[in-house]
Amino acid sequence: AAQASGLPHLITAHDAPLNVLRHELIPYRIAHTIMAYRVLSRARRVVSVSPYVASHLARWMLYRGEPEVIPNGMPQELFDLCALRPGGTGAVTYATVLNWSRLKNGAAALAAFARVRERRPADVLIMIGYGYGPGGEAEEWARRAGLGAGVRFMGYLSHEETLRCLAEEVDVLVHPSLEESFSMAIVEASALGLPVIGGARSGGVPWTLDMGRAGILVDVRAPAEIARAMQWLAGSEALRSEWGRRAKENAVQRFHVRIVADAYQAAYARLVEARP
Repeated sequence: AAQASGLPHLITAHDAPLNVLRHELIPYRIAHTIMAYRVLSRARRVVSVSPYVASHLARWMLYRGEPEVIPNGMPQELFDLCALRPGGTGAVTYATVLNWSRLKNGAAALAAFARVRERRPADVLIMIGYGYGPGGEAEEWARRAGLGAGVRFMGYLSHEETLRCLAEEVDVLVHPSLEESFSMAIVEASALGLPVIGGARSGGVPWTLDMGRAGILVDVRAPAEIARAMQWLAGSEALRSEWGRRAKENAVQRFHVRIVADAYQAAYARLVEARP
């Protein structure tokens, strides 16, 4: 509609359509990919949420404009949330915030946690998101695979409830997704001061985690590698605190809403100045 109007406009790209389609070859994704081609082949100004998305658009999606990157922004209220995670018990609580799908790869997190439980039987994994409710797809799959011990299947929670759970109950976020353009879950956990484990080749995840300086990057297709990172962080509260500090510092410096708003304001100013 914006393109048809002839008015100056800025398009924001939040996904790498062909890569998502490769993981989820379903009619919904096919339709979105066709729409993306139609828009991007005509687009003059596109802002991507990560360099990974910008590169994908230039290489595969017929976009010929200058690449611009402005990430998603986190509000100050999120950084102000007080983390009240219990300490001193020796047990560590991990969490995933995903939907149950091949793309999000929650099965790998379950398999990894089962390995962790062999050495740390008191540890807990909380799984939040669609498909992870009691009696849902994820729990049924875990039961059949013998991987449900120590797992709390929470299912869908509101955004506020999710943040509260992360702040009050969780020590480590595990994000096994195979592909992310940016990952709000990672940045929100980082803003709370949680250490994060993410995919070394999962699209925009390495960039979001400052190429491994603000989070642990692993091969999320290998449950054994995820488990090693979980056990390493579980072994030291000081280590978790340090990686949580790095994560929060990265989120403040790169993803605070003030920084993102300033970048968009500058982009719109250039757009208006260029208008005939």
